[in-house]
Amino acid sequence: MKWIKRDSACKTIQDVVLRNTPAFSKKNDVYTIKEMDNAVAVLKQFIANGRPITLIGDYDVDGICAASIIFLAITSLGGNVKVRLPRRFSEGFGLSEKIVGEISEGLLITVDNGIAAIEAVQKAKDKGLTVIITDHHLRSESGELPNADIIIDPNAVPDSADFTGYCGAGIAYKLATLLLGEGDVLLQKLLSLAAIATVADVVPLVEENHSIVRNGLAAMLTEEGRTVGLGALLEVCQMDKFITAKDIAFKIAPIINASGRLHDDGANIPFALLTFEGSRDAALNMAQNINETNEQRKAIKTREMAVIRETIENEQLEREVPLCVYVPGLSEGLMGIYAGELVERYKVPSLVFTDSEDPDIIKGSGRSCGGVHLKSLLDSCSDLLYKYGGHAEAAGVSVERNNFEAMKNRLMKCIGSVPKVDDNILYYDLDITADKIQDAIREMERFAPYGEGNPEIVFRLLNFDLVERFGSCYKTMGSNGSSIRLFGKDVVAVGFGMAERYIAINKPQKVNLVGTLSLNYYQGKTNAQIEIIDIKDVNDKTSYGVRLESPLSMHIANYLDR
Repeated sequence: MKWIKRDSACKTIQDVVLRNTPAFSKKNDVYTIKEMDNAVAVLKQFIANGRPITLIGDYDVDGICAASIIFLAITSLGGNVKVRLPRRFSEGFGLSEKIVGEISEGLLITVDNGIAAIEAVQKAKDKGLTVIITDHHLRSESGELPNADIIIDPNAVPDSADFTGYCGAGIAYKLATLLLGEGDVLLQKLLSLAAIATVADVVPLVEENHSIVRNGLAAMLTEEGRTVGLGALLEVCQMDKFITAKDIAFKIAPIINASGRLHDDGANIPFALLTFEGSRDAALNMAQNINETNEQRKAIKTREMAVIRETIENEQLEREVPLCVYVPGLSEGLMGIYAGELVERYKVPSLVFTDSEDPDIIKGSGRSCGGVHLKSLLDSCSDLLYKYGGHAEAAGVSVERNNFEAMKNRLMKCIGSVPKVDDNILYYDLDITADKIQDAIREMERFAPYGEGNPEIVFRLLNFDLVERFGSCYKTMGSNGSSIRLFGKDVVAVGFGMAERYIAINKPQKVNLVGTLSLNYYQGKTNAQIEIIDIKDVNDKTSYGVRLESPLSMHIANYLDR
């Protein structure tokens, strides 16, 4: 694999910090969204009069956290509020006419959904309900907006916000801030929930999102910045003293999602935990149970992915584009994960299908790559589909069993060419020596957190000398020994799933690495580490490509050379 340095986008440190680094591209310190004040006025009126408020969330991390934020804010003011989260399998996403049918009076407010619920909102209005929509999704394909009393959605209402990149919980947090007032002690807890959702929903960590996550990560490490339930979850995950955006993405978010992926009404379980303010022992019991559910989810995923891969091999589907595979008996809530793994493995848009409650209908979930707009691709065979929806990167689809092969053939005919991903090229940003890693991490913390829109810097470390600790210069990790820890003098290199690779190059005591820098928290201490993306023996003469540079890397390079 070739290691190639990225292209340059700026020339000076000032350009990086003030203009080209997204996290520092704020227009101003105060971000406003139109209709927020009107929504607050309506909410306060309903709260003051004790009139019923029904809050509709969703079954993913964003929808659960958004519902938790508004629920906690309203209850702290003495409001009469109940929460209704859609059932994943039997009801599907967002506000439905069925849910509206359960509400007899009062205020209906949505979070992280509602902008496309034209019929459901109209039914609510016909019943005499007051309706507030808060969402961050695009409006329906027709371009029509629901007939709500108030609509707050920066992505559906043009020029209605200073910033449009919020997730649903980010918008909920903005609304709660105005509802409660600056300085309310509850806001730190709500900020922590907004930070979790902002990372989990993979919205850009720029402008106010960057501030929400940065400050939320700090808040959730304090007693004032987390509910008892969230504190218990962090404690069970051993993250109550130190946490990063990556920890949320890869550990906290999957746990919050797990119950909703496995059970029809499972989203109510993490909602109950995140809003829980009872005893610590009860909260720990709840957190341990939800963590065990996630372990079950991981075991199911391992087992079912093996069956999916076996089906692909047996039916010789590897070269089909898009890759469409049907496997009976899969867990419906994990289909999107499976499709994503197939995209990663085969580098083509992929759809995974399994049985539904109707024996004549099979349900699927798809993920895209290579610039293919998945929703538009499905439009090409809409006449063959029972139901579908989504966007460029992801979609859900149901098809009559008898139309499955015809659908596959139409998709393969209409997809056109998909750019191939070159797995033999790995791009990095900067060269670094082991003695500069501590300095680099300190400076990088100024720009953290990293994630979508503010990517981590990828470093190349040449001639990394390993030293013996406890009789060896390395140690395998994980239940199956697939990961590895390489010991340097002042820094450790960690390779998840890289043990076999290190052994294959004959376990040298000097290596070249490409990876990202981070801090590892263990037994009350934080230590610098490099997370390995690729590893080579120092005698490997594979071309390392040309020297190019990316925006933030220029600043770090100048900082290290100061």
